Amino acid sequence: MGYLRRQAVIGLPVYVKEPFSFVGRVEDLLLNRKGERVVALLLDGGGLLARRFLPREEVLAFGPDAILVRKRVAMKTGGKKLEPLLEPARKLLGRRALDEGGRDLGTVDDIFFHPRTGRVAGYALSRGILADLLAGPFFLPREASLALGKEDILLVRRMKEVSPEET
Repeated sequence: MGYLRRQAVIGLPVYVKEPFSFVGRVEDLLLNRKGERVVALLLDGGGLLARRFLPREEVLAFGPDAILVRKRVAMKTGGKKLEPLLEPARKLLGRRALDEGGRDLGTVDDIFFHPRTGRVAGYALSRGILADLLAGPFFLPREASLALGKEDILLVRRMKEVSPEET
């Protein structure tokens, strides 16, 4: 199986396989503090103080229409402890990326990750609707050296253009 995009997972229903039952919908992905790996799925409901999450290891299958969990597991709650796990994605998504030559690479639009291991492969950079339709989004590997700047700009160093399949 190839890589999944964060946007393709958000909103998917989560079901327990045995006994078959609905658990909730994916609200977001939780990454480790370095942003290298998806560690859990944040589920809807639970309120701000008792946010529910499902460890990624409990997922049996990431399907195109739903996510299946092996067995009923106790949903964990995290409240404010989950904020650091939401931060890596929030720091990057929506930022404009420039290379060292001053070339605008686009805006960080999405995250690619491997469903089995949770490893983040890289990021999709959007160059606008028309450019994305004609050429597809630009892929920025996670291994690229990134420097966060002011005014929501990223400086991308030591980067080569590859697709998620090559990582």
